[in-house]
Amino acid sequence: MNEHRGFWQSEIANLIVLHIRGTITEDQEKRLQEWLNASEKNKKLFLELSGPEAIEGYIREDRSKVRHDVLARIYESTANKETDRQNIRKRKRVRRILQVAAVLLLAIGASLPYLLQKYGSAEKSKQQSGLLDKDVAPGSKKAVLLLGNGQEVDLTMNKDTSFTQGAVVHVSKQGMLSYITNKGTVQEDQYHTMITPNGGEYHLQLSDGTNVWLNAASSIRFPAQFTGGKRMVEITGEVYLEVARDMNHPFMVSVQGMEVLVLGTAFNIQAYQEDHIQTTLLSGAVRLKEKEKTLTLQPGKTAVSNGLDIKILPADTLSVMAWKNGNFRFRGMDMKALSEQLARWYDIQIRFAADYDQRNEFVGEISRDVPLSEVLEMIQSTGVASFKIENKTVYISTGQSDTNH
Repeated sequence: MNEHRGFWQSEIANLIVLHIRGTITEDQEKRLQEWLNASEKNKKLFLELSGPEAIEGYIREDRSKVRHDVLARIYESTANKETDRQNIRKRKRVRRILQVAAVLLLAIGASLPYLLQKYGSAEKSKQQSGLLDKDVAPGSKKAVLLLGNGQEVDLTMNKDTSFTQGAVVHVSKQGMLSYITNKGTVQEDQYHTMITPNGGEYHLQLSDGTNVWLNAASSIRFPAQFTGGKRMVEITGEVYLEVARDMNHPFMVSVQGMEVLVLGTAFNIQAYQEDHIQTTLLSGAVRLKEKEKTLTLQPGKTAVSNGLDIKILPADTLSVMAWKNGNFRFRGMDMKALSEQLARWYDIQIRFAADYDQRNEFVGEISRDVPLSEVLEMIQSTGVASFKIENKTVYISTGQSDTNH
């Protein structure tokens, strides 16, 4: 991108506005990310112009004051005690940044009605709906490890544990469990199972170096030490794997009757439903086998199995990987599927009103580290649904009526 052209300024301003609105496409998001990665200065400018405090300011203040505050903030960020020559260079850079800011503010001005709908009076709405008073904390790093002898080990992020069992040393630290095989030793096949509850996630490193991330309400059954000609694991729920490459010992995943054969790759499997198994490949190659059908999946593609057939579709990798990257990313997702994600992560029950259309779709993105009320308020502000929280049960109804009633 050429930073000295007006087209670049307008392009970046437009991308930032689309990001704020939650309507940015995957290609546009990639272009914005390229600009952000170009320099730390770009990242700083982006945060100043599109962060939560800035958005609140766009809503609260009139446009002339917003313009003054933003430009003053940018100017102050560049002012310091430097030499005259440095100050001259700074002033040139400030003029360039101010041009970008001016274009951005014009674009944001056109988006104010949307921003008011999406973000305006958020705290007031939360207080009216009672969402703040009955909030639910987000999930965390926690899991249970079932050993071959039936022993259960409680794993939490703030509880570091190390223990040895046979030829394998287990090290649990900061939300990650690593299996380390003592050199020169071979242990009889002993299978362990890691289970994440609703409201939990965990990172596991197998004895061969393969890294596994488990989403909430998921499990993986695996040998404490891989022996024999192939490496086999079984999973349920949603799991992302980065498989250690070993041409002589292929890696195999068994999931709801389907087998995934891997040599060395990164992929995500979602199998919360027996009749809907979704395998998304990020790199490498995998071969899927279900009943009599076998096919090879290429990077950037998703295989969807219904137990009878497998279809190959283009992958929305940003949405697929959002959970591992700590985000919710809803792209035209219906409320039924959306609520299932929330139920697993916040360990809540969902109840829909009889007249509510669960096919209603929502577009948005937010961190998974925020309280439940923030996610519900983001959705509620668009008018797609209203929410009420009672005893970790969320009631979903139509419209934006006062949810205390």
